[in-house]
Amino acid sequence: MPSTIPYDPSLVLGQVVDQGALGIVKQIADQQGPVDAAQAQLNSAIASRRSLDMLKVELANMHIDPGNLHENAERLDADIKGYAKIP
Repeated sequence: MPSTIPYDPSLVLGQVVDQGALGIVKQIADQQGPVDAAQAQLNSAIASRRSLDMLKVELANMHIDPGNLHENAERLDADIKGYAKIP
């Protein structure tokens, strides 16, 4: 006969896990937040740069002047380099 774990609907995770351990997990999450935000910004800038590169190629294939896309690409490059330097 397999053993079962009794279930009590009033039981919550805070009653099972030590509060000290939950505090440590909270501290880790607080420290990880800025890193995750910087990673999201970096990923967004890289995706924008790829999109801009594809647009430049498409415009060149249609013999259309890309205008100031080169300046925007350089600005995105500077942003990417800035995001990559996490303090």
